[in-house]
Amino acid sequence: MYARCHSPQSCPAPSGQSPAPTNNALGSWPDVRDYTATYQTAYSNLGNGQPAKLFSSYDQQTVNTHFQWMQQNGCDTAALQRFNPTGGEGPTRDAMAAKVRQAAEQHGRKFYIMYDATGWTNMQSEMKADVPAGWSVTIYAEDNFTGQSWTRTADTPNFVALSPNANDHLTSCRIQ
Repeated sequence: MYARCHSPQSCPAPSGQSPAPTNNALGSWPDVRDYTATYQTAYSNLGNGQPAKLFSSYDQQTVNTHFQWMQQNGCDTAALQRFNPTGGEGPTRDAMAAKVRQAAEQHGRKFYIMYDATGWTNMQSEMKADVPAGWSVTIYAEDNFTGQSWTRTADTPNFVALSPNANDHLTSCRIQ
């Protein structure tokens, strides 16, 4: 685990405390020199005398920096993970998807959303709430994005509206 804040709300932590020796789960300390937005912790200064600050993965500047690094180092594509689309994280996940999309477009990179569908029992209804305006989800009947396909947008109620058995044929999925 990296030492960083997941969102501005977690710096300070939900307990109201900034990350500190008594409030941490640190595996390594990040080099934050490339970030313009960092957050003070309750740790003492680093060995070089600099304040012990962390970055937030939620800041657009952080996302932009990561995509800039990808561009500089020839990495073409990033995966954005999504979990539990019907849980309370939906708005935060949607906001991160928008930040990733903006940074990817700015730096000429690609990205895709990787859904962890563990425990999903009804793909149609669970995906319904998770297609933001301006995005599309295309499912394919064959591996490697081939064969018959069905495309959903925020305006399509669900995959059943496209085909009663589309969900049964899902082998690959593209989100744009």
